[in-house]
Amino acid sequence: MHSFIYEITQDAVHPDDWADESNFYDDANVDYTTLLTGQERTNAIEELYDYHWFRSLFYRGKEPDTIVYNGNIEAVKNEWHQALQKELKLFIEERHCNTYRLRESIDYPFAKYILFCLSDWAGDMTCKPRVLLELLEDMKVGTVLYINSVLDYHF
Repeated sequence: MHSFIYEITQDAVHPDDWADESNFYDDANVDYTTLLTGQERTNAIEELYDYHWFRSLFYRGKEPDTIVYNGNIEAVKNEWHQALQKELKLFIEERHCNTYRLRESIDYPFAKYILFCLSDWAGDMTCKPRVLLELLEDMKVGTVLYINSVLDYHF
């Protein structure tokens, strides 16, 4: 299957310094990656705006490929916590030993299969959406973030 890795930073980064395929050779979350350029990259960024969770957390910045954190993390956290409670309840009621669905609910509070590269926060590797929420939890409202490289990845 395929999805996207979005590199997001708190400072503007020159395109020569954006993440590329070499950042993810040894990454356990991906089999292989392809750097998107031109219209493919633009389309992948635009696809983010199709997601309710994304629009709940960000609005478009004034500069190209920027997003602004709007501080609405509580709504996203509430949805996530409800999903976790539902999954934990099933886990307990059905007396499971397999924690896969529960771990997936923790790691992917939204955007199943989308990954992030949050080099300011977690280094040059892929991060599951949970890590983006951890970053946003202490971020000031109005913080501008930059969408740098976008990679298609296979898993």
